[in-house]
Amino acid sequence: MLDNTLSVFLSYSISRTAILMTILIIFERITHIKIPAKYRFGVLSTGVLGYFPARMLFYSDYLLDIGLLYVLAAKFGNLSKKSWLRWFCALYPKVIFEILARFLVFNIFNIFYPDIASSSSGLAVNLITCLQCLGAIFINEVIIRVMKVDFKSLFKIADQSVTVSIIKPTIMTLSLYSFIQWLSYNLSYLGLTSEESAMDIRKYLSLVFMISVPVFIASLNQKMTSHLELVLLKQKEKELRYLTNYSHEIEHLYRDIRSFRHDYANVLASLRYGIEHNDMASVRQTFEEVAAGSAGFLQSDHFEIGNLSLIRDDAIKSIFSAKLSQAAEYGIQVKVEIPEEIGRPNLTLLDFIRLLSILLDNAIEGAAESNDRKLQVSYFKHQEQTVLIIANSMLHQDISLTDLYERGKSSKGLDRGWGLANVREILNDYPHMNLKTSIKHGRFQQTLEIG
Repeated sequence: MLDNTLSVFLSYSISRTAILMTILIIFERITHIKIPAKYRFGVLSTGVLGYFPARMLFYSDYLLDIGLLYVLAAKFGNLSKKSWLRWFCALYPKVIFEILARFLVFNIFNIFYPDIASSSSGLAVNLITCLQCLGAIFINEVIIRVMKVDFKSLFKIADQSVTVSIIKPTIMTLSLYSFIQWLSYNLSYLGLTSEESAMDIRKYLSLVFMISVPVFIASLNQKMTSHLELVLLKQKEKELRYLTNYSHEIEHLYRDIRSFRHDYANVLASLRYGIEHNDMASVRQTFEEVAAGSAGFLQSDHFEIGNLSLIRDDAIKSIFSAKLSQAAEYGIQVKVEIPEEIGRPNLTLLDFIRLLSILLDNAIEGAAESNDRKLQVSYFKHQEQTVLIIANSMLHQDISLTDLYERGKSSKGLDRGWGLANVREILNDYPHMNLKTSIKHGRFQQTLEIG
């Protein structure tokens, strides 16, 4: 009796481990999260040991798996402000596995082995489970590749209306499947229906949802694509507006230079007259007046923004122009260093624009609050790296660099600091990028190195 119990426990433990591993693989596939080994072991241990008690408690093992995935999504998914995304990450791997696994058993394996669904042989159960797991991983991958689903882009969508229109219907669909399947087990468990009827419910449920899965994934992908196209269109419109402003800045600079050139010619004529008549007092007076008048002009922020002409990418140039013009409007002294022509760094344009906007916005805000009101930007190539340095004067010098990139933590007050948390998320996608942060002598500096 004891040997039989141990044999059953061992058999189910093996099957359970295989199922949990498959669910984790699907979870990592859609979230792009690499689960640390100790957490993976914790999920497997909890999932295996908690399976029998949870199953005896009205088949709540289903909730156990979803709960474990939810914890992983909350811990490693940087989704602390997006509960709907956490639920999606928890439900999708579990439900997709259940749909695919049961579809394989009832509609594929059953052809060759009619009694496969009711088999009690430990070896048969383990073999079936392994085939289910491999089949589920393969079919899920085929669906994602054929449908070209970009879950990574989905998680970057922050617009609430889009999140509701895309995520909520999907979660409701996945939840409906989970509820019907859980109900079929409990109807049989409570004696309200036969085991055969409950199995038929699961059989036809898996068939219906197997057909529905590609449909709602295609719909999900279509909505994501439409939203991203709209985002890109708005970004293009914004870039055009920024470039228009940049053109106006250059025109203003050109008019100032042309006026200065005219004045310069008059000054030279005046100096020549003074020298020819040996009137050094007049020469000295003219020189001092010119020096005093031209100092402010030559140090104007228009000349700094003019350095942006060395940036070859119009989209990046437009962001720099817009942000630096904004800084100048706030009365911030702007310094721009771009020693030579430079193009786009080695990452997607949208991610670099997001990084650039966040870092410049934070620097402008910090400089505007400070007493010195200074902002310095350097953008250049160094050996094989593209380097962006953004430094600003600061008012508060007691900022904790440890908590700086934690979501929701900021020196600006509660519920702030989301920008730098987004910076961390972007950096996680590019191992060849490195961001160094330093505070020294009232100067806050961010150095972004892109390999």
